Amino acid sequence: MKKILVGVCKMVVVLVLSVTASCAPRSSPTPAITTTPIARITSTANYSTSTPTIAAINPHVDIQKLDGLQIRFMHPWTGESLKLLFHMVDQFNQTNEWGIHVIMQAPGSAARVSEKIHEELTNQIASNVLVAPVSLLLAIDERFQQVVDLSGYIASPLYGMDPSLVNDFHQAFWDEGVVDGKLMGIPAQRSALLLAYNHTWGQELGFTSIPDTPAEFRRQVCAANASFRKDADTANDGLGGWILNTDAVSMLNWLLVFGANPYSNGGFTFSTTSSQDALTYLYGLKTDACAWVNRSAADAERFSRRETLVYSLWLQELDRQVAAMERSGSKDEWMLMTYPDGMKGQVLTQGSSYAVLHKDAESDLAAWLFIRWLSQPAQQFRLLTASGTLPLGSQVMTQMEEYGAEHPHWLQIVNSLTRFTTPPVNADWQVIAPVLEDAGWQLWMGGTKEDEITGLLAQMDDLVVELAERYP
Repeated sequence: MKKILVGVCKMVVVLVLSVTASCAPRSSPTPAITTTPIARITSTANYSTSTPTIAAINPHVDIQKLDGLQIRFMHPWTGESLKLLFHMVDQFNQTNEWGIHVIMQAPGSAARVSEKIHEELTNQIASNVLVAPVSLLLAIDERFQQVVDLSGYIASPLYGMDPSLVNDFHQAFWDEGVVDGKLMGIPAQRSALLLAYNHTWGQELGFTSIPDTPAEFRRQVCAANASFRKDADTANDGLGGWILNTDAVSMLNWLLVFGANPYSNGGFTFSTTSSQDALTYLYGLKTDACAWVNRSAADAERFSRRETLVYSLWLQELDRQVAAMERSGSKDEWMLMTYPDGMKGQVLTQGSSYAVLHKDAESDLAAWLFIRWLSQPAQQFRLLTASGTLPLGSQVMTQMEEYGAEHPHWLQIVNSLTRFTTPPVNADWQVIAPVLEDAGWQLWMGGTKEDEITGLLAQMDDLVVELAERYP
């Protein structure tokens, strides 16, 4: 375990749960194909219908003191999202009725945001508005006690958020920001790690439907690999199957597929029968050449050339795959799917939330008013179309008709999702994530044998405890 610990410790120092965070620039090519939704759901499915019971606050602030007040806004976004935010911040600065002036800080990645905000908090010069995963917000609050509970602002008769907007947020997204009764943040962006699947190739291999169970997934990726082994070129014998992905969210997805819930009952336990089943399954994919290691776990070009039947990609990477298919001239029909959970429509989501870091009453209120503006459906819509991520609520979904028509693969997967889940809303996730990633590496590239999987799971449990003590 000590050998494993060295590498994991290096990761945990700078780890931030980031997915949507640094959205790459998006192109807008005309989709090469369209797909039929797997299963359509209404835009209001799984949305909250009750008004939260929270105590209102009326900050004792001379509203005139907000005129000319500068607040700083730190976020991880890049690419088209960053370009858009320059315009949005400028719009807010010119039009808000209080005279608040927002100064934007964009360090360039979620990891850099984590480093920068810890540096600022240590030096007592922190930004007023922070965009970060709730797990990071919780870690910050445990150390610095500066994350403002937004519940009172929500219910304020003077400065509150319309209850209809609060209720419009998807329940899972909203609840992620509530920790021990404290509203740490308002959903800013959510994405999901999905699977791109070549349906045309699958049909040619003899399969009429998507691989919606672990057994069917194995059958299809193994068949794709077998198709390469039939030719005279031995150099391609390892291709065809799923490209291995050791990302923490990918590993957690596989655990959930097999019914393993390592973060149940307020703690973390990997040594379970379900976890062993999941890792044994993944080990078998590798040893039977049904999954393979590539330089990149998300390789749009290889997928477009039929070198992998299925691979993992984040929703905001969708346009990259569309463009790759066009460049290759492929006419294959392909689609997005969830990890093979038996068509339950469950997807593991993650992303960032808007938070206020305490400075003083005037600055806190100004920061909240900016967040409230950013949370309006019109602003949600602008950020979503720039990033290609998940709608945060039903009001935005109703505005997505044109975008959905231009991005049929995005629409197909959004319409198919029926249930969302999130990684543990716990500061310890920043410890758990590198342990999961290291386990994937040990399983597939570190020489772990099948009869050593039980020991690997026990090591993971021990490592979580040791890292939690080392990085409280």
